[in-house]
Amino acid sequence: MSQIRISQGKWKIEGSALRKLYIYRGLQGPDSQLRLQVEISRSHHPESGESQGDVVFLFEPPLWHAEDDDLVAQLTPLQPTLDYPLVNVQIASGGNGTMTVRPLEPSDADVFLDAIAKCRMMRLSLKNGRSKHLELTVPNDAQYGPTARQFFR
Repeated sequence: MSQIRISQGKWKIEGSALRKLYIYRGLQGPDSQLRLQVEISRSHHPESGESQGDVVFLFEPPLWHAEDDDLVAQLTPLQPTLDYPLVNVQIASGGNGTMTVRPLEPSDADVFLDAIAKCRMMRLSLKNGRSKHLELTVPNDAQYGPTARQFFR
């Protein structure tokens, strides 16, 4: 069995998004590589004056087909002191050999944003029915807080 290695970039504000890249090596064999980019964007609602955050997980290479529409995700702390619900998500082709996973409801994006803000080590679980498709450890760091504050200003 191969050992899984995770390398991660820094949280960066790039254009209209806050992004962080993770590379998982050895997940599906010794020479395999999976890239996961967490991308946070925001939209401003003029009528309410509020900003709404959105979270997208971008996978390269794609792991499933877009027809797999009964997919739920959970982003939870590795140390279960906080409880986060399952979130219904949609997968789609991101083009260029990628796959996107995004919450179906705007309020569900808030669940992911809260987990990212509060947790140093998280687990991203993607499930279809009872079978787990994927479970990834997602490290976070103290850099998220100041970068997110700057981004959401």
